[in-house]
Amino acid sequence: PVERLAFLASPRAPLSGIAEFTATGSGTFDQPRNDVRFRVDDLFVAEEGVGQVTGTLALRGKELSGEVDAASPRLAITGTGRIALTPQADAEITFRFHDSSLDPYVRLFVPSLSEFTTAVASGSVRLVGELADFNHLLVDGTVDALDLRLLDYAVKNKGPLHLALDKRQVRLGTEGAPLRLEGEGTQLEVSGSIDLDQERIKVRASGDASLGILQGFYPGSIRASGRAQLRAAIDGPLRQPLFSGSATIANGRIRHFSLPNALDAINGTIQFDAGGIRLDDVTAMMGGGQVRFGGRIGFDGYAPTDLNLTARGEDMHLRYPEGIRSVVDMDLAVGGSIKAPALTGLVTVKSALWTRRIDTPGNIFELASSRAAAASGGGVAAEPPIVPLRLNVQILVPSTLRVENNLARMVANADLTLRGTVDRPVLTGRADIERGEVTFEGLRYRITRGSIDFTNPNKIEPFFDVEAETSVRVPGQTYRVTVAFAGTSEQLRPTITSDPWLPTPDVLALLFSDVRRGRIPTRRRPTS
Repeated sequence: PVERLAFLASPRAPLSGIAEFTATGSGTFDQPRNDVRFRVDDLFVAEEGVGQVTGTLALRGKELSGEVDAASPRLAITGTGRIALTPQADAEITFRFHDSSLDPYVRLFVPSLSEFTTAVASGSVRLVGELADFNHLLVDGTVDALDLRLLDYAVKNKGPLHLALDKRQVRLGTEGAPLRLEGEGTQLEVSGSIDLDQERIKVRASGDASLGILQGFYPGSIRASGRAQLRAAIDGPLRQPLFSGSATIANGRIRHFSLPNALDAINGTIQFDAGGIRLDDVTAMMGGGQVRFGGRIGFDGYAPTDLNLTARGEDMHLRYPEGIRSVVDMDLAVGGSIKAPALTGLVTVKSALWTRRIDTPGNIFELASSRAAAASGGGVAAEPPIVPLRLNVQILVPSTLRVENNLARMVANADLTLRGTVDRPVLTGRADIERGEVTFEGLRYRITRGSIDFTNPNKIEPFFDVEAETSVRVPGQTYRVTVAFAGTSEQLRPTITSDPWLPTPDVLALLFSDVRRGRIPTRRRPTS
């Protein structure tokens, strides 16, 4: 078993497979001549398959030489070289790879790398010097061909990509030949160096970069297009670098799958400074209305730490929630640490129209019971991913919500507050129905009063208190029938009365049968 070979032990990327070998030896203990041929038909690194690995090793005195080949449908690597069996372990080793998928193996050490990011490369890596001392080791790498894909966005190299480690100095590119990447909307050059001994960095990046690159960092959640003209630099201590430069975005578009509308026509400049990233008058269009962004994102080293961002939008036409068309203004801010950000501000609904059809059952009582059953049954929904964004947003609806569907026509106002988190939102406040009417079973009910209260501190659970009335004429008499609903969607209790008074069965018959075309016998109201 390969995992039982001590010299191949690697806790972070354990090997597995069955090694077959033959070995011969001759000579003296001081000057041995040993030859080994080996093969592993199905080598795995952790859960990633490498394929068939074959090779030879030759020991001549105190020098070990050999070659190794790894071959599978996605990996083709050949290695040759020698190592002196001395304390310095002086070596000269070359690895060549051709059309090899590198991303599965990079993920073993960088688990956060998106599964939608792939990299197929051809090139070589050469190691010369003392393996026991990085100060005396040269590592020279050349990527002749690179096909990097971030979701459906592709980036390729423009000319060979050179990287080198020499005397603890990492060089990106060579003198006069920076790393060049190109793709749709991307022409990017990167150059510089990293001093591992002094722990300092000096890297420059310039050119045009497509916003499609963002898809690789946020897999399965966004689509992006457009371009940014980048002029940026990273200087100073390796652990606490200083950023400088800017990125000017032109005609960008970002669509987050959890949002009802995309951000279109993104234009503006993002500035990099010693404290992080600053948004200078970045604008976009959402739902036909303009949104203006501002503020900054603070950095500690390479990681964002705190947020202080604003977003102000006007006349945005949204289709959210489902079935509602609305026009809103917003004045929002995101603040706090990156681990516990908070969204605050105000959303003013200038107009909202709900036209979604409601399929009703036979009568009002069946309608109430079916709504309760639908709310309480039907399986267990999957838990959404936990998002740390806390909410404290006021939603103001100044008599601008209209309901116009097959069941009702009404106008309402509301003053609500959205709290909780994105994955566990809580709505508090009150909505009042100012006027309206409901048509049901051929009868028109005029809403005399109505309110919807949100008071549950643990979940969004509206409490309805609605009353409506209608007139029913029978020969010689007109009845005014009042129907009221009170309770939550799970426990909605309807009541029904009439004037002049009738027992409930007679009122139901009056409403839902042909008896209203005849005469209902008058019964005396019971007395206490």
